[in-house]
Amino acid sequence: AEHGGGDGGGGPATAPGGATALYKEALALFEKVYATYTNLNEAKTLDGIKCITMMSLVYRRLDSLASALEWSNKEVKLREEIQGELHPRTQQARRVYLDLIETIQRRRSDEEAESSGPAKRARLSGGETENGVAAA
Repeated sequence: AEHGGGDGGGGPATAPGGATALYKEALALFEKVYATYTNLNEAKTLDGIKCITMMSLVYRRLDSLASALEWSNKEVKLREEIQGELHPRTQQARRVYLDLIETIQRRRSDEEAESSGPAKRARLSGGETENGVAAA
């Protein structure tokens, strides 16, 4: 499968030891191949898109979600242009893109909850309820 079988992108924490170094090596190779390929050919080909797909996947595996999102967005746009919006690969790419957005939003929400958690708990232990009204 082009997108790692839809496994949600499992970051380096789920990868066996040493895999992160391999992903970094793979990313460097994909970047080199993509640069060479686009210098020799138009990027708007299925081979060019495949390289973009793999870079997005490797960035996800390295837990670089912002970069993965950027490449995934590029993939969706090119697939829509070349293969059409209803093509199965385009729809798969769009699902991966939307999943990345959801993952990033969930992480931000979790980080905000963690960072505001101690202050909120301190406030509530001081006699306030969740809506800010003093407890009776």
